[in-house]
Amino acid sequence: MITVRAKESFTLYDHDETEVLGEVEANEVYLAILHEESGEYFIDDKEYREILVGEIDVYGNLKLSEDFEFVQNGMTQKFKLDFLFHALASMGNASGQMSWANTCVGDIEDISDETKAR
Repeated sequence: MITVRAKESFTLYDHDETEVLGEVEANEVYLAILHEESGEYFIDDKEYREILVGEIDVYGNLKLSEDFEFVQNGMTQKFKLDFLFHALASMGNASGQMSWANTCVGDIEDISDETKAR
């Protein structure tokens, strides 16, 4: 992971310019994830659309698009806090789902207790 900043706002369109493929805001900081198979870094815009921001060249050097600047390796403190918040929210949601599932399974009489426990 690397953190990058957009130098200016822009919108990416498909070849017919009829569909928005991504939108970037000027000075916004984004977390870029490396796709190891291709050696390319992508960010997600606010609509979770992937946007290419750079790649690792044949010499192992990072080559960013001219629209972005490097901020740092890894996540900024803000991203860490956002990830922590989303992880905790997901855990709470998962706990509620498991509780509901256990209640539903517990009401089924013709399944053994061993199967219900699994």
